[in-house]
Amino acid sequence: MPLLPRLSSLWRNLFRKARAEQELTEEIDAYLEMLIELKIKEGLAPAEARRAALIELGGKQQVKEKVRDVRVGHQLETLWQDLRYALRVLRRQPVFTLIAIFTLALGIGANTAIFSVVNAVILRPLPYRDAGRLAMLWTDDPKHDVHEAGTSYPNFLDWRTQSQFFAEMAIFRNEPLALTGADETERVAGGLASASLFPLLGVKPLLGRAFSPDEEARNERVVVLSYGFWQRRFGGSPNAIGQTLELINGKGVRNAYHIKGCRHPNKPAARRLKR
Repeated sequence: MPLLPRLSSLWRNLFRKARAEQELTEEIDAYLEMLIELKIKEGLAPAEARRAALIELGGKQQVKEKVRDVRVGHQLETLWQDLRYALRVLRRQPVFTLIAIFTLALGIGANTAIFSVVNAVILRPLPYRDAGRLAMLWTDDPKHDVHEAGTSYPNFLDWRTQSQFFAEMAIFRNEPLALTGADETERVAGGLASASLFPLLGVKPLLGRAFSPDEEARNERVVVLSYGFWQRRFGGSPNAIGQTLELINGKGVRNAYHIKGCRHPNKPAARRLKR
């Protein structure tokens, strides 16, 4: 059915219901009279003809119910009736209503939380270049019950040299750091990364640059700041590039690191991986 006639039928069935019912009754009566006339022409008496026509028709009320079931807007009307009935029941039982609302809220909240996690972890692609081609490699040692563990930098170099399946490889590891200076020591979230990490992910710093292969080969101490740390420590100033930070790693070793770049929002700080 075209859109305009469908909308017209919907309006008539929902808001001019009495008129629609009258038209339906008139149509059924007219069809019944036509059947009676046909039965009379076939030689039946008027009473017998009417009885036979009603049997063939199937009953006026039954026909009306079938027509109502296929009308445009019947589902909306049924839904409205169910909602009104549900509201009446809930209004008569306030305790049950509160329990039902609390249960629905809890269920919706739990489903929303679960979907958010599934969407972020499984459904939504990673915000990196060629995300479908990225893979994570782990080290397993069943003999010592070690699973999905990291690897050492020398092992990474061997993997990258000998690999025939990956176009590029990078290594990174989270590491807690302590920032020292004129103020008191501050704990910051950091990580170690090879120079190939940023090009592999197709990520460029918002300011400055990432690590270079030459810096990795010379074991230079360089750092790329997270966006949040850059804003908090330097107020988002471009002058942060080239400055020096005193960082203490997890082993208590203090070193000076030169700032080379600043990351996009919500990205963790990372410094070049030492051999």
